Amino acid sequence: MKERKEEALWALENKMGGSITKNGDYKNYYVAASAFKTIKEVELGVDNIKEGIRLFKSIHNKESKSYIGTNYYWPLEFEDVLHAEGVKYIQGITTHKLPIQNISNRNKLFHYLGEVNRHNQIYLIRNCFFEPTCTPNIDSVSNCLKQIETAFKLSKPAIISSHRCNYIGNIFEDNRDKNLIQLSRLITEIQKKWPEVEFMNSEQLGTLIENDRSF
Repeated sequence: MKERKEEALWALENKMGGSITKNGDYKNYYVAASAFKTIKEVELGVDNIKEGIRLFKSIHNKESKSYIGTNYYWPLEFEDVLHAEGVKYIQGITTHKLPIQNISNRNKLFHYLGEVNRHNQIYLIRNCFFEPTCTPNIDSVSNCLKQIETAFKLSKPAIISSHRCNYIGNIFEDNRDKNLIQLSRLITEIQKKWPEVEFMNSEQLGTLIENDRSF
């Protein structure tokens, strides 16, 4: 804050954790908390992850079983900590972005649904996207339904990405109201097209995959 960056100040004034940059690259440097640039930052991040997991357990009286890296960034050291703290499932997309090249000498890794790492943690890969706030010029419901259909044809679960920015209305109430209507429509269409569908959270899906390696 000492640097008084315009994007950061604007976000704070509007009670937000961060905002995209004005130059149009759509990067949110404040929300992408795991996009570390130095070894020291990674070390601090490891400490923060440990504290966060323990706070979750203290607040919710249960252990967290899944994790998602902010903006799909996380260093491989995080997986060691997550394993030690009992986290079994790692959410993401096919591309896993490494913040710095300190272990694998690469800046990204690629994962598939059901893949296991060296700790036997399972990667849960998002293959469907319902993000109407980010894609206002397309029919988000129809687009997501097509992706779900593709997943089901491949005998895969449909893992839908949908961020909370789609359902908040602190700045623009219309954003919340409009997108909640679209979400209701999406759920209705899913149930209509696949009446035998089951909805489950990440931990439930991870457990299912863990017990059925056909994925």
